[in-house]
Amino acid sequence: MGKTLYISDLDGTLLGENVRISKFTADTINSLIRGGMLFTFATARSVTTAKMVTEGLDIRLPVILNNGVFIADYSDGNVRHSSPIGENTIRLLLDTIEREKISALVYSMIGGRERVSWLLGRENEGIRSYVGARSPWDKRLRPVETHEQLAAGDIFYITIIEGKERAHVIHRSFAGLDVTSMITNDIYARDEWWVELYGAGVSKGAAVKKLKEMLGAGRTVCFGDGSNDLPMFRCCDEAYAMSDSVEVLKVNATAVIGSNQEDAVARWLLENGDR
Repeated sequence: MGKTLYISDLDGTLLGENVRISKFTADTINSLIRGGMLFTFATARSVTTAKMVTEGLDIRLPVILNNGVFIADYSDGNVRHSSPIGENTIRLLLDTIEREKISALVYSMIGGRERVSWLLGRENEGIRSYVGARSPWDKRLRPVETHEQLAAGDIFYITIIEGKERAHVIHRSFAGLDVTSMITNDIYARDEWWVELYGAGVSKGAAVKKLKEMLGAGRTVCFGDGSNDLPMFRCCDEAYAMSDSVEVLKVNATAVIGSNQEDAVARWLLENGDR
């Protein structure tokens, strides 16, 4: 049997105050990694934003990004495995977005670079908030003028940020399409609801299974707090929920541990993790 692979979510789980890795967590996990522990993370973030918030961690394994779309090297972002949305499905998704005049952010790989595109003149409050928070530093941002430009590149993720009622109406409009779709409430802006669309079969759980196979690991242990962590919880040998996790995650957890503000993941690993 191979060694145990430990996988943690980031936001609300491994990240603490100011959405960053605390010194205690970084020092503890780095020491465990140097001692031979197989540790990595699985996040809804892209490699760009994941690296920003995990500064100080010495991750040596591939990481799971964009809720399971990519498995990539942490050091340079080199993609080991990807699950884009199929071309026919993309056409149907974008036709629905155009027909219903939906304000959407479209994530794609164009010329080897990750880009986030949206239609100029169709920005809603969600897009304005997203772009405004990132425009000073985010090189991915790509406003476009036409539907054809929005469809450029290899699209792997589409998100729509709306209020609760409108988000649920939009979510239902994609029913029947060959996608993985979810609707989540932003943990930092409770009045924002995100309709998220991925390729069929994409999830953190599917990516964990793939990474376990790639590494030849024997067991998997994971940590999380949100509904997007549920597929990962269901496929791992052990799964630990943070104290303020969504209820469905607690029900499916091996146990509930402390909060992200208490460095609960690092403390659990220090006391219980295999070296």
